[in-house]
Amino acid sequence: MPATRVRLESPYRADGSWLRGNLHTHTNRSDGAASPQTMAMVYAARGYDFLAISDHDRPPLVSGLDPCGLALLPAVEVSLGCPHMLALGVRGPHAATAGQQALLDAIRADGGFAVLCHPNWEEDFNHYSWEQLRALTGFAGIEIFNGVCIEQAGSHLALDKWDRLLGLGRTVWGYANDDAHTPDDVGRGWNVVRAADRSPAAILDALRTGSFYASSGVTFERLACEGATLHVRAPDARRLALYTRHGRRVREVEGPELDFDATEFPGPFVRVEAYGSGGAAAWSQPILVRGGRWDELQARLRALDAQGRSVLRVTRVARPPAPTGRVDDPLWSGAEAFDRFLVIGDGSPAPVRTEVRALATDDTLFLGFRCEEPLPEMLGAAGPDALWRNDSIEVLLDPEGRGEGAHHLLIGVLGDQFAGCRGAVSGPAAGIRGAAAVSREGAWRGWTAELAVSLDRLGGRPAAGARWGFHLCRNRFPERGNYVWSWVGASNHNRHLYGTLAW
Repeated sequence: MPATRVRLESPYRADGSWLRGNLHTHTNRSDGAASPQTMAMVYAARGYDFLAISDHDRPPLVSGLDPCGLALLPAVEVSLGCPHMLALGVRGPHAATAGQQALLDAIRADGGFAVLCHPNWEEDFNHYSWEQLRALTGFAGIEIFNGVCIEQAGSHLALDKWDRLLGLGRTVWGYANDDAHTPDDVGRGWNVVRAADRSPAAILDALRTGSFYASSGVTFERLACEGATLHVRAPDARRLALYTRHGRRVREVEGPELDFDATEFPGPFVRVEAYGSGGAAAWSQPILVRGGRWDELQARLRALDAQGRSVLRVTRVARPPAPTGRVDDPLWSGAEAFDRFLVIGDGSPAPVRTEVRALATDDTLFLGFRCEEPLPEMLGAAGPDALWRNDSIEVLLDPEGRGEGAHHLLIGVLGDQFAGCRGAVSGPAAGIRGAAAVSREGAWRGWTAELAVSLDRLGGRPAAGARWGFHLCRNRFPERGNYVWSWVGASNHNRHLYGTLAW
């Protein structure tokens, strides 16, 4: 791939000034201990450049006090009737009277943007549940660091939920705030914007568009992109790390500098974490990789999806196929064959053929597999107890089609199988049966397998026309180690990329 095709797309302005500020501050107008003037003086004395006084459910405060050189940003923390939410850049107070999505829409209509507060606060670490975060749209970002939550139940960090949202392809920024209620809370977490100037409008624009980083004590001096290369310098960092989709770490270096060439990088973005002394850290916003392997993979997957090529159709039958493990019952020949498997990571066509068919009686789903293998002498060579070091097929079924809580089944070349994610380990008593056979002689070499699963075990019998989330991948061990492919060309755990099992 020519290097000129790949480029990094950064949210950071190339010009302007780095300015530091806090967006989540309380005073005695709501549940804070000090006056707005006192809090402004404390932040100004700490060298801050901007401040948002965000008292609970009160009108934004940007006048009537000495700003002490700070740019004051209009803000309110909406907390009545909903999980807490910062409304920034708004003209008036807002309430969740019509629900939280309506509140987000109203904040945007008022010219503002929303930041969801402390997602992992409280005993269940679920001030914002994953279901809520996934369902809501139109918020600018979430607090990935909340200073006052350090002493509260739950976690002051929400990197886990941030990475899950980013993994869905959502544009969501990560913010760090004090959530200060007293002067002693000041200086725990802040945002450093790259803004066109020091005006509130320019600062709000940077915060809305991702031209900032979040910090609890580490400074990024440089976050620069040149073509496909990222240059990072954080002079007070002891260690730097790059993360990508689903929180996967792709690079780590000791010291304050890092250069990264994304020319052959397979992911959609990278974000930087910098670690300093005493647990201090800083977090960049996601920097997109354009024109690279990820974009090529997505184009290939869109083409497959447009052709319906991620769909496996179930053929209804009156009797079950004979359970030989050889997929040789005549019933199998009447079922549609699916063989469009891709190499994981780059989405290129799989180098050997893997074929799957689906049958169903009134109470059981049957899956039949034919797995070509030009090195049949290696099949089962790891021994009968080495389930994960022999060839195998993984099946993931999501009957609700919501991308959550899939059944996970596996059958190996020796006929081993198990069920995970929901319920007990497999066996006839669990409504799961499997058999396999190996062909090392003749024109066709490889292995075959049959898997039978009780529909009651999967949650019930689907109606005609039902569509389940469905995914397969083959773990091919005889060549190049753990060589995995699937029709989505990505990890078998990315449930939002599943194909469809059509009934």
